[in-house]
Amino acid sequence: MQLKSSINHISGDNLRELLPLKWIYWLLINIFNNNLRPKKPDFNKYKFIEKFKISSTDLKNIEKKEFSSPSRVLCNLFWEKINWENVKNEIGELNILDTGCGDGTYSLKLNRYAKGINSYRGIDLIKNKKWSKLTQEHSFIDFKNQTYLNVCKSAKSKTNIFISQSAIEHFQYDLQYFQEIKKFINASKNNTIQIHLFPSPACLWLYLFHGFRQYNLNSILKILKIYKNENCYFKIYPLGGTNCNLQHFKSISIPHFILRDFIKLNKKNYFKNLKKNILKDNELLPLNPSFYALIIHSNFKNKIF
Repeated sequence: MQLKSSINHISGDNLRELLPLKWIYWLLINIFNNNLRPKKPDFNKYKFIEKFKISSTDLKNIEKKEFSSPSRVLCNLFWEKINWENVKNEIGELNILDTGCGDGTYSLKLNRYAKGINSYRGIDLIKNKKWSKLTQEHSFIDFKNQTYLNVCKSAKSKTNIFISQSAIEHFQYDLQYFQEIKKFINASKNNTIQIHLFPSPACLWLYLFHGFRQYNLNSILKILKIYKNENCYFKIYPLGGTNCNLQHFKSISIPHFILRDFIKLNKKNYFKNLKKNILKDNELLPLNPSFYALIIHSNFKNKIF
């Protein structure tokens, strides 16, 4: 039996091919799932939930990068602010497996943030035309056209970092994916770090028909339960909050879903407002985050997160 965190069997990515009644089903199932609460709904009762600390210095040059949604800007900041030197000291050379890698461009971002990685393997069900150029120009990068359920077979024996960026919401059997990673870790005995970034319930209304689901605390705890008796610890970082969500809704969601087109945004004002909104949301542990980052560190020597 393949495991999943929600009962939904329809992907929002395919709704254009489906009848309107299935659109309603998809929406209602996700509303229901997002409103399920764990026995301890208060974030403060979970010691593994931590604040993602951002300063105005971290936001200094975000307008010089490519235009991105607030949640993607926050995700890139999270990857960049990981203390990669501590990670290397803990697990040695970085050998990364990226599931649902898309075009594979995070291979170069991670190599830059970490100041060098030993190997990066990206797997995705859909082969991307950018893969060929990346592998030709960078010897540490390779790709496999594989499903997420083959993550165990796709991992190299020395793999010690499993990552996903905006991917697990597209995996119908998401809990099975985490089960497969656990099998690899138990067999390899590697000191292994998992880093997964995925949408919160707020993304239901910001992106609408996207993937199988969003993730609330109840959903995340289902993932953690898989590793309950393992030699590991967890960290959950809520990214963004109500202010970033409102900016996304006004600047991106309304133009796209209601006007059916993107308006030409004033890039300077967009990033100016985004900096303010990120800092506002960062003042408190957000109750309505834009995204989540989850870290699972197995077979550790030292707790570095």
